[in-house]
Amino acid sequence: MAPDDAFRGTGGSQRVALEEGLDLLGVPCWQVGADGRCEGVNRAWLEFTGAAEPSEPSQAWWEAIHPEDAERTRGEIEAGLRSGGAFTLDYRLRSAGGGYHWMVDRATPMDEPASRWLVVGTDDTRTRAAEARTARLGSLYGALARMKRALGQETSPAAVFDEACRIAVETGQFQAAWVGILDPVTRLVIPTVLAGALDRMTHEEMWAFLQKVKLTDRPDRPEGQGLVGPCCREARLMVSNDIWSDERLRPWWEAAESYGMRASAVFPLLGRGQVRGVLALYSSQAGAFDPEVLDLLERLSEEASLALERLEQAQRWSDTEARLRRSERLFGATLDNLTAAIAILDEKGTILAVNAAWTDSHDTSNPFVYGLGPGADYVAVCGALREGGPLAEAAVGILDVLGGGRKVFSVDYLGAGASKLWYTSRSTRFEDGGFTRTVVAHREITSRKDVEERLRQSETLFRLITENAVDLIALTEADGRRLYSSPSYQTVLGGIGTELDSAPLEVVHPEDRERVKRTFQLIAGEGFEAATTEYRMHRRDGSYSLYEARLTAIRDPANGPTRILVVARDISDREAAEKERQRIEVQLRHAQKLESIGHLAAGVAHEINTPTQYIGDNLRFIHDALKDVFSVIDEAMALVAEVDPAAGPGLLRIAKRSEEADLDYLRNELPKAIEQSLEGVNRVAKIVGAMKAFSHPGGEDKAPADLNHAIESTITVSRNEWKYVADLVLDLDRDLPEVPCLLGEVNQVVLNLIVNAAHAISDVVGRSGKKGTITIRTRREENCVAVEVGDTGGGIPAAIQGRVFDPFFTTKEVGRGSGQGLSIAHSVVVDKHGGSIQFESEEGKGTLFTFRLPLAAKAPKE
Repeated sequence: MAPDDAFRGTGGSQRVALEEGLDLLGVPCWQVGADGRCEGVNRAWLEFTGAAEPSEPSQAWWEAIHPEDAERTRGEIEAGLRSGGAFTLDYRLRSAGGGYHWMVDRATPMDEPASRWLVVGTDDTRTRAAEARTARLGSLYGALARMKRALGQETSPAAVFDEACRIAVETGQFQAAWVGILDPVTRLVIPTVLAGALDRMTHEEMWAFLQKVKLTDRPDRPEGQGLVGPCCREARLMVSNDIWSDERLRPWWEAAESYGMRASAVFPLLGRGQVRGVLALYSSQAGAFDPEVLDLLERLSEEASLALERLEQAQRWSDTEARLRRSERLFGATLDNLTAAIAILDEKGTILAVNAAWTDSHDTSNPFVYGLGPGADYVAVCGALREGGPLAEAAVGILDVLGGGRKVFSVDYLGAGASKLWYTSRSTRFEDGGFTRTVVAHREITSRKDVEERLRQSETLFRLITENAVDLIALTEADGRRLYSSPSYQTVLGGIGTELDSAPLEVVHPEDRERVKRTFQLIAGEGFEAATTEYRMHRRDGSYSLYEARLTAIRDPANGPTRILVVARDISDREAAEKERQRIEVQLRHAQKLESIGHLAAGVAHEINTPTQYIGDNLRFIHDALKDVFSVIDEAMALVAEVDPAAGPGLLRIAKRSEEADLDYLRNELPKAIEQSLEGVNRVAKIVGAMKAFSHPGGEDKAPADLNHAIESTITVSRNEWKYVADLVLDLDRDLPEVPCLLGEVNQVVLNLIVNAAHAISDVVGRSGKKGTITIRTRREENCVAVEVGDTGGGIPAAIQGRVFDPFFTTKEVGRGSGQGLSIAHSVVVDKHGGSIQFESEEGKGTLFTFRLPLAAKAPKE
């Protein structure tokens, strides 16, 4: 069969037979002419490349060649054709799947001399991949060996990490490698070294990127996902051979594709069994980390971890050795500078070493130290001292430690002989490198004992003072919470005292709490060291007592919390005494005022009474004389009427003058005028009498008195206070017996109640012209006489009803009330007469005061 008929397009039955035979080979075949053009391809070549039946085989063949291999392959074909013999080609041919496969083609001449060649192709991709893999593994083995050599020479963890990354990139043929250290506090993986760079990212850009993302091992953070976080948490290798499709790395897909990261592996760096950091490698090739590669890389990571461990161990040994040397020097210096006398004993109780204080001790009162040094048998010394005396307890305890009965023994003891020096001893047994040692220390503590004794006495004295003090003594925090309360709190306040720890202000009167709180805040600040305040506290019987408290700041020199010492004293009696003193002063001034007014009123009444008497007498004389005068005039006028007017001109004048004077009118009106004048004089006399009766101070002793008459006199005297605003209704029991009393004081009580009633009504009616009503009643009860004074004023507000009898308490404007009227009334009725005074009041309707005086005289209250 001619060579021309070997492939499609040449025709002939022989060509068809050759074509079918070559198609049966199942390998790509093609024919090339002497001009270098492909003249035909077999079916296997078409199936391998996925090409359709070519109309131009040469063009189809060159289009299937990898562009990077075309020029080289063209040169190799031309050289082979010129040789006239067989030759070999290697190039990449596009397969039906779109990828390129390495092909090794063998070209054999088809005729002699050669004008055409038959080329048979073999897919060499797997062979080349195996060779590349073998070379890669060889490189990694070389990197591992190089790493072992290099890591053995490095002297710092940073150098170890830098070398590991550099070798991984340069020898392991990875694009980039970096090491991050896990911060145990922030749990951030902090980049330490970086080698290499990605295809689309420079070294500097990649370093900035690693610094920016702040990777962590925390699973609750997006930066803790991916490969680095799980690697730190689980202490094992994490790998992804295709980042772009790995669901674990979905948050990183965009960045990975942008920077050309296709595959990555992260290895843990361990130190003393803990993850210290990670070694991360990146490749731009998918599938770069197969099991064998990963195995070698894990060994590389382990070598780095071992090198790190060795370096850290060496550093720890170096640091330990340095600390040991410092400790030895410090121990020696410390022993020699300690004031206690210290000795180190072996397991037999022989003294091995002593410090300077032991050597320098010349105190004969302490046989545990005096005259002893290295080599002395301490067991024998203690054995001699344990037989009795003040040193026996210390000796027995030290022997117990030396014998292994206990590890530590401490005791205070009094020196030997007549010495009054005190010592403290501490013996400690320990193991030292397989040897048993005992350290015995003795120190003179006489000063401390003296201080302790004084402190004990002070504590005892403080306890006795606080336990027996009547005052309330407490130590509190700055906010008032109690740290200590004296027993007097429980005694005075009862069960309430236990509430002070949790709610110290609850026992303080609600009106005083804010002031007490401000006082504590003032003392707790820096401005004041002490302050005094008053407040009321709830007692066990439900009442409130007034306390005066002195608060003193106790500041800690070391800037600790400020404490406050509170000493509170019940001043209720003192306050009551002060109020009583004020009341007595008021009463004294009142009595003096009454006495002065009484003297003045008596004098005025006397001066008025005298002219009133002779005016009255003269008016009565005139009244009686007028009767005689008009009798004479009547007779004279009758005589004039009987005589003839012509008898004389004098009679005519008398008649005319009588008519002009209107004697009938005068006869009727003059008696009335005199009677009215007498009524006025009598009224003046009555007022004068009331003034004299009201202002009469009376004696110092109670005397029977007509209360009705006294009330009427007081009404008369006070008329000007109520007549414009109220009508006064009297309902007096005329059968009222005389009452033993201090009449002047009782008059003042009635006067105060009437004036208060008038003022209360005035506040309601104002200038309206309307009037209210004041009602005064007297009645006898079983053993007393009751006097009621009621008004139709505005009433007393409920909020102040408990204070109306307090001295100087008033709701009236300045100048209208002094706040003493009801206080005086209460004192007169209750304290001086043993009676009672109460009131009933309803806002908007009025008030009724009722006071009762006993019919049997009682001694006044002291």
